[in-house]
Parts: sequence; structure tokens; C-alpha cells
Amino acid sequence: MISTGQKFSRKRGARRLMVKNLLSSLILYEKLETTSAKIKAIKSLIEKILQKTKSTQDLITLRRYLSKYFTTQNPIDKIINVYKPNLVSQNKLINVYKIKKRKGDGALIGLIVINPEITKIKFEKKESNKTEKVDNKKK
Repeated sequence: MISTGQKFSRKRGARRLMVKNLLSSLILYEKLETTSAKIKAIKSLIEKILQKTKSTQDLITLRRYLSKYFTTQNPIDKIINVYKPNLVSQNKLINVYKIKKRKGDGALIGLIVINPEITKIKFEKKESNKTEKVDNKKK
């Protein structure tokens, strides 16, 4: 299911939930600042998720596929409603930046960001035939 190849000094269940939470935070907030080891662990997973979203046409199959990576429906809805329409024209899906070393233990801190072109919401112009209703109220 979710294999990162790294232990992060956690048991299997805690490690899986940590990865799911990191993925959810990245999808919902579109950027994530964490250690470079955790970024390395989730980078391949998020690319795999976005490539699968890009290639899958059936929404039911896509929802079932995404449900194994996320614990709630919010990131799944955001991927389908916001990201999927914009993924068609994009090749570079995520960007990774190295920021600094953490003061306490010297761990490298990085920033992983979803491409801003993917996160734009496209609005469709709909012609509305609004007819004004006149209420004849008795006074």
C-alpha cells in the first residue's frame, strides 16, 4: 500500500498515518514545510497520485484509488474538482526547495509546493437567462 522505504523511528501504523497526513496537508494547503527526509518519502507518492489522476477518466475508479492514500474526503474532492481539469497541460507537477537547517538538531528543512498552474480554479462562464419575477403583494 503506502511504502516509503524509510522508518522514521516509528512503527508501521504510525508511519502510514504520518505519510497520509503529510499527503493530505500538501493537497489541501498546496505547500508543506517539513524535513527533507519526509519530503523525499512523499515526493514519489504525490507524483504517482497526480499522474494517476491525470490519466484516469473514470471518476469512481479514481475516487477508490485515492481513498487508500487519504483518510478524509476533502483532499479527494479537491484533487478531482480543482486539480484534475488543470493537469492536462502540465508536465512539472511539484517543486521542491531546500530552505535551512533546523536549529535544534540540524535537520535539513525543505519546502514542497504543488505547481501553481495546477491549483488555479478555472471558472466557466455560463449564460444565465434570469427572468425577474414581480411579486404582486397585497397591501
